[in-house]
Amino acid sequence: MSDDENEIENMDNLVQREDEINDEDLRQFWRRNDTFTPPNFEGPSSECSAQLRDGWTAKSYFAMYLEDDMFQKVCDCTNARYVELKGVSLRLTLNEIKHFFGIICLMSCLKYPRIRMYWAKPTRVAAIADVMTRDRFFL
Repeated sequence: MSDDENEIENMDNLVQREDEINDEDLRQFWRRNDTFTPPNFEGPSSECSAQLRDGWTAKSYFAMYLEDDMFQKVCDCTNARYVELKGVSLRLTLNEIKHFFGIICLMSCLKYPRIRMYWAKPTRVAAIADVMTRDRFFL
């Protein structure tokens, strides 16, 4: 028997099997037998109650989710990469990288069409322009 004849016979067998499967079998096959049980998460602890967060600033919320270790790692890696590319140190500090992240968040809320507009005289945003110069931001 040639390869073509074998292939045709295999196709015929597949078609016969498909005809034998009825709709009930398909529904049974696709029906999910187990139900999803979500994990049991504990409620907010006394440390994170709404009363404690009442006087928090944006910086406080940032600190809750993004620790200084993460910012320090970003700072170190950015400095290392800049030295690798340019041959000189960027001298980026932990505070600068935190300011950079804050600026990016504020920019995402304001959504000016051009990044340079945040420093331009007619459209200047003091919360951004006073924290970091335009040239430093683009480094």
